[in-house]
Amino acid sequence: YGKALLAADSTDAAIVQLTRAKEYTPEDPAIYESLGDAFAKQNVVPMVVMNYQRAIELDPASTNRRIKLASVFEKNRQYTEAVREFDEIIKRDSSNADAHRQKGNIYLRAKLYKQAVPALRTFTELRPKSVEGSVLYTKALSGAGEYGETITEAMRSLRLDSNNVEIWRLLAQAQVEQRQY
Repeated sequence: YGKALLAADSTDAAIVQLTRAKEYTPEDPAIYESLGDAFAKQNVVPMVVMNYQRAIELDPASTNRRIKLASVFEKNRQYTEAVREFDEIIKRDSSNADAHRQKGNIYLRAKLYKQAVPALRTFTELRPKSVEGSVLYTKALSGAGEYGETITEAMRSLRLDSNNVEIWRLLAQAQVEQRQY
């Protein structure tokens, strides 16, 4: 019933119902996840984190719940915690492309380019047709000063989207750095 209230945007009522449900079935991770979702709608971050963490404790194999928690951390600029959750997801499922992309993107925004490169390389290997992934990877390579690889990835990226001005700029910069005029 709490999930239905949440779906109907009756967030306060959903929180009341889910809190009651938690008293009757305290080991049900879905209740904690739904409570986290409800508190997320109200932007009560500590309660979101607490409930998602409890849901994960009860069901450690749940990738979806870890992604939700990592996304909350990322949104609230708790990057260390977000990366830790993405690492846990990757440890459990190394083929989770989105976890690699999000982890790489955190490092990219923090200008930690060398740390971003492996995560984004893996993402592009898992999703070779992703223009977004190729752009992010090219940015990371360029920022890390890996200009030879930047040129290679930029050329691949341009085959996916020849109108991407940012990739053209990164390609030109890398060619200048490599003295390829």
